[in-house]
Amino acid sequence: MFDEKIQKGKWVIGVSGGPDSMALLDMVVQENIQVIVAHVNYHKRETADRDENCVRRYCEQHHLPFYVLSPHYEKGNFQGWAREVRYEFFFGLVHQENGDGVLIAHHKEDSIETYLLQKARKMDVDVFGLQQERRIDGILIVRPLLNYTKSQLIEYCLNNKVEFHHDESNFSDIYRRNKIRHDKIDSMTEKEMNELRDEIKSMNQHKVKKRKEFEKQINDGKISLTGYRQMNEQDRIDFLRFYLSKYAYRKKGYSGLQLKEWDRQLFKRNGNVEISIEQFVLVKDYDSIYVEEKKEVSYRVVLDKIELMETPFFKVSDTGKSTESVTVGAEDFPLIIRPYQQEDKICLRFGTKKINRWFIDRKIPLKERKSWPIVENCKGKIILVPKIGCDIEHYSEKPSFFVIKSMIE
Repeated sequence: MFDEKIQKGKWVIGVSGGPDSMALLDMVVQENIQVIVAHVNYHKRETADRDENCVRRYCEQHHLPFYVLSPHYEKGNFQGWAREVRYEFFFGLVHQENGDGVLIAHHKEDSIETYLLQKARKMDVDVFGLQQERRIDGILIVRPLLNYTKSQLIEYCLNNKVEFHHDESNFSDIYRRNKIRHDKIDSMTEKEMNELRDEIKSMNQHKVKKRKEFEKQINDGKISLTGYRQMNEQDRIDFLRFYLSKYAYRKKGYSGLQLKEWDRQLFKRNGNVEISIEQFVLVKDYDSIYVEEKKEVSYRVVLDKIELMETPFFKVSDTGKSTESVTVGAEDFPLIIRPYQQEDKICLRFGTKKINRWFIDRKIPLKERKSWPIVENCKGKIILVPKIGCDIEHYSEKPSFFVIKSMIE
């Protein structure tokens, strides 16, 4: 029943002791698939050790490697915390055991339940329901049982004498997911389930079609601002979600409220925009929208005398253009070369010039500005900005040296 990839691989399999995961565990064992069994005991109910011992007995009987995690829960959203802890545990074992990925025993009702929950919460997601395969942090997650119903998996365990135990917390309606399962899914016929699965499939096909359209509008990792502004609001939100999931991936994803606010800034605000997103920055820079990793530019070079040098951000040279030259005397030392700051200005022959205004006039990209070298004398006065020129007091036909800005990749 398993494809060649699963049959030839080495997999971490999450096993809770319930009928779904015990059925999957027995199925892979019967096909001699190499597995490492992982169980998380949250100690949240009295029967938690019973479930752990059930999985342990099976592993001992079949000589399978068995790992148990017993995390300590303090407060907050238990289900969200438990999921994060569980997957970190699985991923750690994949790395430790040099595995090919993780097998999870989600079944048909789980996918429908997820879809109904997404609809109830009006969630705007990348995928409706559950995917057969997906990658998180580079780890492949496979759900081989999505075509099975829960009753079929229970029947499998009973027919094959595989021990299992029900998680009693699933009988409670404390969690919304459980309530959806009890109020809607438990009373569904298989025909109704299959109709819902067809609906999920259709909606996901529509998503795929849209993603292909979005992909065409991304050139070298950048979005055309003109094309973006021609979309309606919902398409812009969908496009942003797709783009960020591809170029600024994070585990928690992006909420609809976040995306709407970022869209508002990108769509309506004039001028350049920088939006901080954890370790990334979403940038609207003249005609483009793009994302880049945050890189703090920080350097401070002190010169007690003229020294020719080359750094990742600038070069001090004895040749260059007139707008890169400056003439200094002993009274100017020590000189400081540092990155541009927002409030910087320089006094030129035709008056004081805000450096930021010059950047705007010349349409200098934001990432170029952050590393632009500024030369100060010992009094803190800006005496040179490469490509703008030196201040009026430090100009001559025989400059002392040149400062040339390096090209930033």
